[in-house]
Amino acid sequence: MKLKTKIKILILIIFVSILTGCKERMPISEKSAREKVLTTLKERYNEEFEVKTFTYSRYNKSYELEVYPKKNQKIVFKARMLSQNGYRVSERYTEEEWYMSMEKLLEPYVNKIGKKRIYYAGILPRDSELYFRLLGNNIKFKEVKEKYAYTSIASAEIYVFRDVTPQNREEILKSVYELIKFIKDEGFKTGTLNIKFYDEKYFADKDINKLLEISTWNNFSDNYKRYCREWIWIREEKEFEKIKNYRNIKMENMKEFWKRMNIKIE
Repeated sequence: MKLKTKIKILILIIFVSILTGCKERMPISEKSAREKVLTTLKERYNEEFEVKTFTYSRYNKSYELEVYPKKNQKIVFKARMLSQNGYRVSERYTEEEWYMSMEKLLEPYVNKIGKKRIYYAGILPRDSELYFRLLGNNIKFKEVKEKYAYTSIASAEIYVFRDVTPQNREEILKSVYELIKFIKDEGFKTGTLNIKFYDEKYFADKDINKLLEISTWNNFSDNYKRYCREWIWIREEKEFEKIKNYRNIKMENMKEFWKRMNIKIE
C-alpha cells in the first residue's frame, strides 16, 4: 500500500473516531433532551411548547434550547440543562411572558416616538421576596399588573432611529410624555426610561434587527455610540414623579454630554 493511501486511511479513521467520540460524550441524546424539556414545561405550565433551536456544548456538557409556547410563538425563551445541576431543566418562561406582555402594552406609545425603533420593556416588583414568590407560582403578567403594579417598576429601553430637530423636538417630547403618563395611569408607582435617538441617515438602509443580532442589547449602545445624537434617561423614582408635562422631560445632546464628561468619541 502506498504511503499516500495509508495517510488518507489514517486521516479517515481519526475523523470517524472524533465524530463517534463526540456522540459518545453527549450524556443525553438530542431526542431525549428535547423530550425532557417539553415534558417538564408541560408539567410546570400545563401548556404545549415547541423547540425552535437546539445547541449542545461539548465544553461543559450543557444543553440550551430556544422554546416557545404553541399558543404564542412570539414568546421565545431559553431552557437549559447543565451537568452541574444534574441536567435539571431551568428556564425563564414566566419572566419572559412579563416582558413580552409589557412590550405589547407599551407598543402603541413607543411607535409614536419613532416608527423605526427597537425596544424592550419589563415589569419588576421592587420587593425581592414578592418577585421570587410570583415567579415561583408562575403568575402571569395580567395578574401581576392588576395586583402589584403600584409596588413595581415599569422599565423600557428604546432606541429610535430618527433625527431630533427644532421642528419635531416638541412633538417627540409630547410623545414621550404620553408614554410616561400611560405608565402612571396603568397604576405603576414608578418607572425607568432610557431613550436614545440615533442618526437617521446612517441607519436608513440598515436592518436594525440584524445589527441587534450581531451586537446584542448589551453591546449595541457601545458599538454605535458615535451615532447617538440625543438621550432621555429617567432613572430614579423622584425624576419619574416630577414629570407633570412634556416640558419637564430633559433631553440631553450627546455631543455636549461627551464634551462635559471629557470623553472623546471617534
